[in-house]
Amino acid sequence: MKKAITTSLFPLRCDKTPSILVLLASVSMKRQKQSEPSAGMRGIIVYDGRRDNAWRVTHASMYPDPDLGEYDIGGEKFTLMDGIVGLAHSPTQGLLYYQPLATDRVFSVSTAVLAAGPPAEGTDLPVNLVGRKSSQGLGIAVDPRDDTIIFSPLTETAIAAWNPITNSHK
Repeated sequence: MKKAITTSLFPLRCDKTPSILVLLASVSMKRQKQSEPSAGMRGIIVYDGRRDNAWRVTHASMYPDPDLGEYDIGGEKFTLMDGIVGLAHSPTQGLLYYQPLATDRVFSVSTAVLAAGPPAEGTDLPVNLVGRKSSQGLGIAVDPRDDTIIFSPLTETAIAAWNPITNSHK
């Protein structure tokens, strides 16, 4: 059995503040599970606090897209082939959204699937393509009022908002 390297205690009042860290902590407090990106091994680490057990889930969508690993920001060009850098939780939809840095796509996986425990060997993780963005991006968040996905495209000086339920942009 794997042991957690660090322990974080969150006060109960943290469940009331809408932020990505708190949303992930809310999953941990309510179900004693927490998900974290794993940039080096291309996957998501799920931690079950009740059983003090952790496992990695992986899918091809968690790897960088080789066609989108080059960046041009303000005339500075560089290559960065990072995997998952953004996670956002939608409690009302029961989804964990994620995006690798080197992609223009947003994906989701059901939190019920993640909470069910380690998948059986050879089982494919049921991942959905939520949509495409105008470019790569780092952070991602979900507005708890209406499940709008908020992100910042690297090629623009902007914050974008898109609701995958209504397909509306803000």
